[in-house]
Amino acid sequence: MKSAKLGAALAFSAGACWGIMGVTAQYLFEFFSFTAEGLVALRLIAGGLLILAFEALWFRKDILGPMRDPHNRRDIFFYGLGTGLMQYTFFLAIAASNAGTAAVLSGAIPLFLLLWQVRAEHRPPRVIELVCVLLAAFGITLLVTKGSLDALDFSVTGVAMGLVSALCGAFCSIEPQRVLRRVSPVLVTGWGLFLGGLLILAAAPGGLANGIWSLRSLLCVLVVVVVGTVTAFVCYLTSLRLITAPTAGLLSCSEPLTAVVFTALVLGTRFEPMELVGAACIVGCVLLVDKTACSRKSA
Repeated sequence: MKSAKLGAALAFSAGACWGIMGVTAQYLFEFFSFTAEGLVALRLIAGGLLILAFEALWFRKDILGPMRDPHNRRDIFFYGLGTGLMQYTFFLAIAASNAGTAAVLSGAIPLFLLLWQVRAEHRPPRVIELVCVLLAAFGITLLVTKGSLDALDFSVTGVAMGLVSALCGAFCSIEPQRVLRRVSPVLVTGWGLFLGGLLILAAAPGGLANGIWSLRSLLCVLVVVVVGTVTAFVCYLTSLRLITAPTAGLLSCSEPLTAVVFTALVLGTRFEPMELVGAACIVGCVLLVDKTACSRKSA
């Protein structure tokens, strides 16, 4: 039960870190002219190198060791590929529609993970699982739209890229599970982020440092890299060792909730009534998932 509690806490923390990162990234886009591709490439490459350097210099670990095994190389490469595509297609969805639409479509990740688990276990979905997915999707929608669907822009390209991003997000929860049995989550994260960042860099016409640099923008970039990349991905991959991928995916729906709360704290915006309902749905989903995960672990 303790390991399940820890896994749930790590997955929730990962979503919270991504929520803080999203608000900080939006700030960099609006006030310092950073491009989506450049910032994504920067956060993945810098985050990956920071993890690998820390492991090598502080813990004296052989960071090249996992990459000598062809099975590890294959799994880590595909994880990095999925991570890069997930980030890139998410920002393409924002460009083709808007941030709200992309965020709502990301709510499909727990659904994809549930369908995968149901197929892998050859069973119908449990009622509690369906309730959790619906609560998460409904809560995310209310948080993003404030109860008005006019805030969404359902363009064909935007919806397609949003669903591809969600599918890649589900893939990134499933693919690394084999290599996580052989390699520490920290090294898998480091190599995966670095390889994913190199992929995105190829699609970033302005390169990495393509924004307006100042002390404030540097601090924001550090938040994006350290909090929203290194901490978030390490927490999420570690949680996959302790709880199932669908459970981790549902708990990471704390991302939009954290983004709304963080925006309110930093920018002084007020909660709308529908946002409070959405927040309650997500909190209810998290409590339900946490209770279910712990009861299944102790059974």
